[in-house]
Amino acid sequence: RIIHRGPDDADYYVDEDISLGFRRLSIIDLSENACQPLYNEDKTVAVIFNGEIYNYLELKDELKAAGESFDGNSEVEVILRLYAIHGPKFIEKLRGMYAFLIYDNKENKTYRNT
Repeated sequence: RIIHRGPDDADYYVDEDISLGFRRLSIIDLSENACQPLYNEDKTVAVIFNGEIYNYLELKDELKAAGESFDGNSEVEVILRLYAIHGPKFIEKLRGMYAFLIYDNKENKTYRNT
């Protein structure tokens, strides 16, 4: 149903509580490291994102200074790391035009910007 949203990649996350689908239009990070949904290390958090975070490079630098490492150059990976450190309040740090949904499997909760 959303094939028109992006020709570059498609993937999904499904468990007994939720289904997330994503179509990708690659703009910033063209590598497979930016494919979505993007997961944390133990796959208990899934993120889907669309839009632009204007200050993501500054946020990425702050996260690196705090000891975080990155596999790619995508905004969505910055969101994933910010959520790991700050929880849902991370959104206060973002500047841009965007939509995202985070599914936290451990808490069985979703977080989205509204």
